[in-house]
Amino acid sequence: MGTVITAPITYVSGLVSAALLKFLFWSKWVFSRIYIETKKKSTPKRVGVYDKKAFSDPEKIGFIVPENEFHLESPCPESHLKSGEDEVFCYGVNSKSEYLSVSISRRSDQKADACIYLKLASGKTYHLQKTDHFQKSCSDKNVFSCGDLQMSYTCPMRRWRIFYSGYLRETNGDDSEMERIVYVKSVFWWKAASNIFDSTLDINSKSLAGGLSKVNWKSSYPQLEKLKCALNFYVQSGTLHGTVAVDGEQDEQEIYLFGQRIRNLGETSFLENSELDHMLGYVHQNGAYIYLTKASLSNVVKDLCFGCVVQPDCALKSAKKTEIIITESEDVTFVKSTFQNECSYKLSGSFSSPVLQIYNKRDGVATSFSLFGFNVNEKKGTGVHIKRHITEISKKEIPEVTIEKSSLTALPLVVFFTDELCQDPELTGGKGSSLGRLTHLSRDLQTFIVPKGIVVTTTAYQHFVTEEILAKIKVLEDVLYGNTEGDVKAMCESLCEEFEKTEFSEETNEAIEMCLKGMFENNLDCLKFAVRSSATGEDTEQMSAAGQMDTFLGISGISEILHSVKKCWASQFGTTAIHYKRRYGQCLNSPMAVVIQEMIACDVAGVLFTCDPLTGNPTIMTITANYGLGESVVSGTEEPDTIELQRDPEDHLRVKNTVIGAKSRKIIVKEGEGTVLENVSENEKTSCCLSEDMIMRLGQLGIEVEKYCRSHRDIEWGFWNNNLYLFQSRPVTSGMNETIFEIDHEFDCPLRVEKDFSSTCNIGEVMPGAITPFGLEYMAKMFSIAMHAEKTAWVPPVYSRYFFLGWMMAYNHAMFLVTDMFRGQKPGDLHYFAQATMLAFFGRIIDDEEIFQICEDRYGDTKPEFSLLSLLRVLWINQKRLQKEQKAYAKYRIQVEKFKTSKELFDHLLQNCCSVLNAYSPNMLTSQASMVWNLFVFTILGKARRGFSNEVYSDLAYLLKTSCDVESADVPSAMQSLAFQISEAINVDEFKHMSVEEALHWLQNTPSAAGKKFREFLEKHGHRCLKEFDVYSIPWASDPKPLVKLLQNMAGNVSKDFTKAGSKNFNEILSNLSLSLGFFSRSMLKFLLPLSHRAVRNRE
Repeated sequence: MGTVITAPITYVSGLVSAALLKFLFWSKWVFSRIYIETKKKSTPKRVGVYDKKAFSDPEKIGFIVPENEFHLESPCPESHLKSGEDEVFCYGVNSKSEYLSVSISRRSDQKADACIYLKLASGKTYHLQKTDHFQKSCSDKNVFSCGDLQMSYTCPMRRWRIFYSGYLRETNGDDSEMERIVYVKSVFWWKAASNIFDSTLDINSKSLAGGLSKVNWKSSYPQLEKLKCALNFYVQSGTLHGTVAVDGEQDEQEIYLFGQRIRNLGETSFLENSELDHMLGYVHQNGAYIYLTKASLSNVVKDLCFGCVVQPDCALKSAKKTEIIITESEDVTFVKSTFQNECSYKLSGSFSSPVLQIYNKRDGVATSFSLFGFNVNEKKGTGVHIKRHITEISKKEIPEVTIEKSSLTALPLVVFFTDELCQDPELTGGKGSSLGRLTHLSRDLQTFIVPKGIVVTTTAYQHFVTEEILAKIKVLEDVLYGNTEGDVKAMCESLCEEFEKTEFSEETNEAIEMCLKGMFENNLDCLKFAVRSSATGEDTEQMSAAGQMDTFLGISGISEILHSVKKCWASQFGTTAIHYKRRYGQCLNSPMAVVIQEMIACDVAGVLFTCDPLTGNPTIMTITANYGLGESVVSGTEEPDTIELQRDPEDHLRVKNTVIGAKSRKIIVKEGEGTVLENVSENEKTSCCLSEDMIMRLGQLGIEVEKYCRSHRDIEWGFWNNNLYLFQSRPVTSGMNETIFEIDHEFDCPLRVEKDFSSTCNIGEVMPGAITPFGLEYMAKMFSIAMHAEKTAWVPPVYSRYFFLGWMMAYNHAMFLVTDMFRGQKPGDLHYFAQATMLAFFGRIIDDEEIFQICEDRYGDTKPEFSLLSLLRVLWINQKRLQKEQKAYAKYRIQVEKFKTSKELFDHLLQNCCSVLNAYSPNMLTSQASMVWNLFVFTILGKARRGFSNEVYSDLAYLLKTSCDVESADVPSAMQSLAFQISEAINVDEFKHMSVEEALHWLQNTPSAAGKKFREFLEKHGHRCLKEFDVYSIPWASDPKPLVKLLQNMAGNVSKDFTKAGSKNFNEILSNLSLSLGFFSRSMLKFLLPLSHRAVRNRE
């Protein structure tokens, strides 16, 4: 009986409880939704500064990169790393089953985690997993590094460079027994192909409210701010294009991949007991990108599903009503998802077993990477799945590394190697700071010796430089940069003499003498010293400057040491050093310190490279050695012994190769002052000057120095009485330089599918051949902004500041994307106007089914927006706009004389680089108008002929030529006329054999008709030149030499004067056509032809 009574009560109470829970959930949901929308309205977008109508603001228009994008993409400061993440992840896939996943996650204490997964079409895979590995020392603020892996942006949000040179673990498909360690060098460009999806602002509000409402709230409002801090990342689609070279394989492989990049800045303190599933994929058929995430954070959010789709037309849409179900089984994990934006998506797929697994014990973060295969709306895609499980976050306090900076007034004139201040490169220069660090390391390791010494600091240099020296430096700068005429070599010699005759101040003189006597006491006059330059910026990753300044060896006595210090300072103004600085964009008068170091009369000495000095291969260490002092090796005066060491991933060494050099002479210290060359005995010539024990000691020490300095090193060393001495350690500056492949492809636009179609079409007429990188990017940005501002019919409607649509750049050539220009068209249903457009752009009717299939996959049936008003605007209103801008730009000039320095001028140019943008918009309009009127004429001729034959081409060309004052037609005819007049005025052979300068002088001064025509030509067409759309090209008026060269080639090859004949009347023109026209066609042409001629003139 009791059961009968309690069962209904239990059932009813269950219903009431469920109803209450549902009511509570929806109450929280409604409140969360309101709270989220309120926060979104008050929170500015972190990359929301763009406005495509802000022509006067280069940042807002997207012409130059805003400062906040540099900040977002750059490595975070150490203070952020105490509780936050600083990670860059990239992946890419293609239809050949090639994969690349690469990431660097920076930690505190200059440590980082890194992973690489690379799968080639052959089925071979390559892995790297590093945790708590060292970050390379680098002065560039755009570089993420972990060991031999480096990721750096060259343009934030737009271009990244991914470089690796080192060992990877190779497996052959599924055969794990075929595993081996191989050296791999790879370099990739990552290029943006979408806008960014920002997880802090772009998650769908309804989905976000649902996830926040599923957890118990510890306060009266949802933990939205905690969620934003924890999920502080953004995702951007892009392509990876690069090369992979595997040791032992003959050819490097070129790879093109499609994928996404994640920039993660999340606060780890809010991620404790959390699970995150990132699913990133690419659809091969239509070029769509999928990004989905399922996140659960303890007491913050549960089963939050969100993501985005980058549609085939490149529009990024946030996913709505997202559901993700992940089902795990023994062998495989399945995933199903539904989501919406403008259409509904159904996705089903599976994850492979993890190909990489990383567990960082310190932070309690377990990350696994799996391959992701899926189908979405019956289209196949591939990608990666990243699963992160974070347990207990370490609460261990990490001490903040702080470097005390002395105030400028306290900076000393001289420091010892043992002083902490000696490690400051701004005070002691590259060489001096390196010796300070080596001295510190030698105390810890006790395996090598740094000879004692001092550094005369940059402060002493600044005290030494007089007004007379500064005046001569200014004159040298003017001569070197062409502001005034003069002999650079003579100026350098005069400046060096001024240095040597200038006296030290009493304070500096006393400081050097006291420090040397305090260190060496009564032995000072008995010892020999090396006096070396140590300039700021010298011996860095960017610039070695090895051998550019003078070194003085075997110096003894305080007076000689002081004189050598002055000569060191003077040597930075030697002719060789000056040209080296100019080449690297360095300041001529850079602060310079001088190292004074006890000389060691080495038995054998040389140089050690901890990586291959030519290729940067870190698996090879190279030792070059000779008897005596190392100067014979450093200067290259003698052929040394060369020993190559093979280095495995565990830093075990073995001798790989030994080449015995000629070693005919050695440098030794003289009994008196200086050094002397001495012949090497025959017995020593034929044997290696290093024993195997010496070689291994050097190799192991090189590894220690490399780890301490966190970069590959170029080390000068010596042995004396079996003691190992180090004299110098600088970064290896080669090996990571850009490859030819990178230079060729840096400015390539990203493809959207593996097989796309582009054409130079009519661009090739005005931009023949390759364009300079500066000219290419400037022109592409200008035209892209203008095209979208004017809503040009042939450009896709999607606009992005991160990449170009409609345009295509490859190998520094400009092209149009065919598939973007004819969206909504069908190959069997092309009206005459569409056919005429194709002929105008590409010179033929396009009927390739594959092209139109890509158009359909990308845009569906969407056709370009077209209205009568926009057509009238293009055809009629552009005339007024053109006149307005002609008037505005008639006296346009940059007043360079008001800027005192190059920096001021550069800053002005940067902030005013859009000042000519208003000229590009009427250029777009007039070009469109010219094209439309010509298309009308073309269509009438084609309809009369019932097709576009060669005769139609010929007739159109003839009709366009009948226009007067068309500059593009006038330039070649004027040049031919000019070449004919030259042939009449002077012997052709004599003119051809003149130097360009002689021919130019003759044309500028001859009273003949040829000279008159040449001067008239420059007056009218001097703003033109070859490749004139390249802003880097110099117009003929500024530099007529290229024009003169053309005239020298043309002279004698023109048989008549091509002076343009007067215009013909309309009936005469039509009578010369190859086909007869009906009344209606003739009437239409009579109306259209003058308009077409005017449009061409306006365009020109």
